[in-house]
Amino acid sequence: MSEQIHILIPGGERLFVGTPHSFDSLYTQIKEQGANCLILKMFQKEARFTSGEFEVSTIFKPEYLFTGIGTHARLLNLIDDYTIEKRDNDYLIKLNQKHHLIDCYADALWSDRFTSEVMELRRRECSTINEWDSQYQLHAKPLGEIRLDPDRLIPYSEEVRFTQSNGNTMMMLGDKRIVSATCKLDPSSGKTKSDVSAVALVLSDENGKLYWHRSVALTGDICLTDDNGQVTGGQAWQLADLIEEFKLPSVIVETNRHRWSCSIYS
Repeated sequence: MSEQIHILIPGGERLFVGTPHSFDSLYTQIKEQGANCLILKMFQKEARFTSGEFEVSTIFKPEYLFTGIGTHARLLNLIDDYTIEKRDNDYLIKLNQKHHLIDCYADALWSDRFTSEVMELRRRECSTINEWDSQYQLHAKPLGEIRLDPDRLIPYSEEVRFTQSNGNTMMMLGDKRIVSATCKLDPSSGKTKSDVSAVALVLSDENGKLYWHRSVALTGDICLTDDNGQVTGGQAWQLADLIEEFKLPSVIVETNRHRWSCSIYS
């Protein structure tokens, strides 16, 4: 549609109608060139906190407080999860527990249809915070871009233990109940001067907090067997030890072209 500028009469205007949620769309370029924009976000007022503090403040009275993203996302409840105190120039939000991500919103665009229950489900469907920001707040960001902030990595010394309660087996990390475990393998053939195979085990507790519990280098041949074909060592053996220790149901294997999920059966 670039010919529009060439047939436009002097002093004329071009009107673009669309949704500027894609990082690579033409709307990003148009905004950067100084165009006047009318952008209708899901929530007109917003504030984000990643400090993990018990108290935060906003210049507007928050009506929605979300924590986490993806399957662990949750809409916090007033009184049960937090309280609000009006001060001279802002609102003090006191949280009952720490959260690594808190999003505060107010002035929903279409609250009678997009209710708080609906938006909580929508947030759980977003795999990254950039996806949420772009689709609902119209901040054009790369959907899959995630930055690891070393300052937010908090070391811990607890080790996993398994307990029995009411006939169910629970995985515990200190006093935290672990509800999911993700094991990813980036394999290598073990050749000289090549990268080693890397395994990462990430745990998640009931509040959606993540624990990078293992980062293991698998070395040597991929698989060693005896004369009867039984596995006796190698990278496969080292991976099996990790699977057995943490009772993992599956392993995600990264390749150059695809990502495969391998289920483990006893």
